[in-house]
Amino acid sequence: MDKFEVEKQGEAGSAPEPEVPNLFSSGFFKNKNRAFWILQTLGWLGYGFLRLFNGWFHDQSYEYWKPSAIAMVTGFALTLIFRPILKNVSTRPVPSVIFTVMGVSVFFALIFSAIETYGHVMTYQPGWSPKGLELFGNAMINVYVLISWATLYLIINYSLMIQNERE
Repeated sequence: MDKFEVEKQGEAGSAPEPEVPNLFSSGFFKNKNRAFWILQTLGWLGYGFLRLFNGWFHDQSYEYWKPSAIAMVTGFALTLIFRPILKNVSTRPVPSVIFTVMGVSVFFALIFSAIETYGHVMTYQPGWSPKGLELFGNAMINVYVLISWATLYLIINYSLMIQNERE
């Protein structure tokens, strides 16, 4: 069969469309709520361990697990508050979603950083007294973490919504 015949056959519609594999049609996402809790738990556990190991590699003592755990639990809790906000804006126009994600991420990152800093002081460095902007020392990293979390959440939900519409 020459090139012309292959093109003609494709135009006539006799050739089947190639099937694109869909990662979201697996059994894992059949129960969205269960998938959320598994990903939420594993993601924040991974974040906590990453912080812990980073501290150890920078010569922090074994006790550094305490501020790492506080950061992990804080992030976990804040994203539980973030989730219904994202559910409410997910069907709005893209600029509105982006503005909401950015604004809420910055706001929550300031809270995240303050809790994280006080947790560090209370559990790991009791003599340190953060002043002024020191309280928000991790805010930029936390903005990145929260925007990444929100982006993943929205991508997964949009993909599941598109998959449901196809079915």
